[in-house]
Amino acid sequence: MKDAHTPDVLDASMIADAQAVEHYEIARYGTLIAWARQLGLNDAAGLLQQTLEQEYMPIRSSLSWRRRSSIVRRLKH
Repeated sequence: MKDAHTPDVLDASMIADAQAVEHYEIARYGTLIAWARQLGLNDAAGLLQQTLEQEYMPIRSSLSWRRRSSIVRRLKH
């Protein structure tokens, strides 16, 4: 990010980094849910699923998606 010369490039980089972290976290929850189900730990799987949904829903509805689209459009022009 130190090489970013414009605020839009810096913003796009920060958004991409934050999304990468969130996607990694979501993948981990998915794995833990699958393991819990395989082990018959259905209560734990249910709690992990609830946590996953709490983590995932803000990402889906986040303004960052719109912000990212805006930045990408501006960078293309």
